[in-house]
Amino acid sequence: MEPPKIKFRSGSEKRQRGNLTIRLDEAERAKLETRAGDRALSLAAYIRLCALGDSGPRARRRAPVNGELLARANADLNRIGNNLNQIARVLNRKESVAMRAIEATTAELLVCLAAVRRAAGYDPKG
Repeated sequence: MEPPKIKFRSGSEKRQRGNLTIRLDEAERAKLETRAGDRALSLAAYIRLCALGDSGPRARRRAPVNGELLARANADLNRIGNNLNQIARVLNRKESVAMRAIEATTAELLVCLAAVRRAAGYDPKG
């Protein structure tokens, strides 16, 4: 007679968490999301932190977002896009474009992209 086979779960099945449903009104959820954002945690990780004292071994960190900086960067990107569109129109008419205009627009774009990275929490120098 053969011994019974033991089934082992794969690593991903061992780490899976179950779901818990709670009911919140919009104001309560907004308050929790704000508090989670202040700690740069996902909502689930923040709730685990409050309820269990630990956010968990694989808690996802959220990048802090600077809304004012993102709004300014969005306006800058719109302006730069307009400049690029004007340069493209001139080039399509086979007219010459001053290289300075292209270099200036490129420099503006790099500054704006750096601001977006800072606002999204990707630039450690920010």
